[in-house]
Amino acid sequence: MGALALDEAYGHGRARLEGDGSILILSGRHPTRVEYYGISELTRAMKKLCLICQPFGMGDILFLQKIVWHCAALGYRIIFPLRADLKWLRYHLISPGDVSYPTLKEIKGIYSADFEMGQEFLALWNMAEWELSDKRFDYPVGGDSFLFLGFAALWKRLSTELMAGKYEFFGLDHKDWAQHVFLKRRPHAERELFYEVLGLRDNKPYTLVNYHCSGGKVEFPVPGRTVMMREIDGFTAIDWFMVIERAAQIATIDTSLVLLVEILGQQKPLYMISRYSPPSFKEIQGILKLKWNLAPTPAALVMDGVG
Repeated sequence: MGALALDEAYGHGRARLEGDGSILILSGRHPTRVEYYGISELTRAMKKLCLICQPFGMGDILFLQKIVWHCAALGYRIIFPLRADLKWLRYHLISPGDVSYPTLKEIKGIYSADFEMGQEFLALWNMAEWELSDKRFDYPVGGDSFLFLGFAALWKRLSTELMAGKYEFFGLDHKDWAQHVFLKRRPHAERELFYEVLGLRDNKPYTLVNYHCSGGKVEFPVPGRTVMMREIDGFTAIDWFMVIERAAQIATIDTSLVLLVEILGQQKPLYMISRYSPPSFKEIQGILKLKWNLAPTPAALVMDGVG
């Protein structure tokens, strides 16, 4: 396979994956040096390294934590870059062993990575995303000494459901994924959000409602007393855990809130509205354990109010 020019959206440089699994990197817009990373060099320099490529999607990052724990148990040192808008998640993630979540910067659609193995990460991600004829990226790349897991590119490569397909790609059962997500909470922030910012009170029932996802929003009517989930300066999505736990019921479009509810194991009336057109739940339904009432459209939602 010939050297591949990185797309502008993924940084500058060139790279190619050699037949023996080694990586040839030509750095910079006008390459002046060449670094050759063979399997033996990787072994000596860093001793079992795993690069995980899923820098965006809070729900996706949480969903993959079982794989993080599994790779750590196999003795890998893990580099799991996060896009800058999700770097706050590092505080909350309780991870095993030697796991780092460096920041992947983005300016006007161009990613840069000034962390260890950052250029190699961008090069491999670019190949996985755009060199679709290279079927090696349909599977984990590497072996015992070095492993690259290109989850972010699988939406172009999988013919099965994307979320469950990420575990099929890796060769691990996804069914208990939520039991492998461990999060550090901020009780003081949760109480401040609940009582002071949202003005909620104990024993005052409400429905937690979420219209928003990364791709936009879908509005739907909910009767009774409601609390609208939204971004509030100074608080993270994890700081909403107290609000989630104390809600009498939850109504949301199919987004990361669904996975947060699964992680918390909330046994209460749960309603999910599809954000897609035509409506579909196939990408998420197969990874859920809780009983969700599914509404393909806002008009199809039937629920009673509280409060």
